Amino acid sequence: MVPEGFRFPADFLWGAATSGHQVEGENRLSDWWAWEQVPGRVAGGDRSGLAADHYRRFREDIGLLADLGLNAYRFGVEWARVEPFPGDFEERELEHYAEMVEACRERGVTPMVTLNHFTLPSWLANRGGWLWPEAPRRFAAYVERVVRALAPRGAEWWVTINEPMVLVVQGFLTGVWPPQLRSPRAAWRAHAALVAAHRLAYEAVHGLGAGRPMAGVAQNMIDFVPLDPRRAGDRRAARLHWRLFNLHFLDRIRDAQDFVGLNYYSRSWSRWSWRPEGLLNPLAALPGQRTTQMGWVWAPEGLGRTLEAAASYGRPVVVTENGIATLDDRERLLWIRLHLEQLAAALQRGLDGRCWTTSSGRKASGPASG
Repeated sequence: MVPEGFRFPADFLWGAATSGHQVEGENRLSDWWAWEQVPGRVAGGDRSGLAADHYRRFREDIGLLADLGLNAYRFGVEWARVEPFPGDFEERELEHYAEMVEACRERGVTPMVTLNHFTLPSWLANRGGWLWPEAPRRFAAYVERVVRALAPRGAEWWVTINEPMVLVVQGFLTGVWPPQLRSPRAAWRAHAALVAAHRLAYEAVHGLGAGRPMAGVAQNMIDFVPLDPRRAGDRRAARLHWRLFNLHFLDRIRDAQDFVGLNYYSRSWSRWSWRPEGLLNPLAALPGQRTTQMGWVWAPEGLGRTLEAAASYGRPVVVTENGIATLDDRERLLWIRLHLEQLAAALQRGLDGRCWTTSSGRKASGPASG
């Protein structure tokens, strides 16, 4: 329960979060658009298509958000729109995103701009994506153009990269997402490239940003717990998963972040295995447990644990994503309440938390297995 007498700070940011590719529609020049056209790639044969038509309806959507009483909106800029071909920056697209920033400000909503949310321009993906040695530098050039266009219009909060470790695992270890590689060596190289890309983006934001810019990543954290707490191996596996998945990237950018963005959804059970493919495959849920449409277990107390981990870096914590995939709004309300209780308790303990943004908890459909 929320501690008795507790009140969230008056300047606390309450927001919603979206991903450009998932809501804008018609992002035809990105690697994900090309990838999802191949049958069997996405469960149910789904395509992004027009999505929620947010590209054309953003003013209406921001108005709805403000009418709900929210005062922050985290949205993504699509690199493929801004730089559809190498070195060809589209001023019309930059103006579009600048107008989104202005639309937020006009309704009393603080914009939080995500510069990369998994997708890449097809031209860059065709050169190797994050494995191309020039990728971090090209990302920095794109970020510079975005910051120059959006900062004067009121953008001060910047998420450089969304969930870098999720991208590393899904794209380069399990091969479920583009570029569909299953190579620890490639995963390590991609991780290094994303660290370099973030650092260059961070420098660009602080070199060009207006006001008092705040830049960081949105780091997905999972509450890893040992499958059998009595087994030393399972306890060791949980510690390893915490270190590699939750903390390793943040360790590498410790001195280049103004806040720690935390995406939290669920818990996983760690089990020891001498085989790498076994060790790197924790269980997402146990039989009989309550799960979301994504198959993720309800574990609100894990938010408290991950908040403490995020706060250990000595920066303000922003909950950049938290939500549930469900068609039942009663479940949604319960989920939100249970997680906000964890956030309230952490704030009462002294955690410097600035914002909480809800999302849909991902789409009900996802990549096809295998």
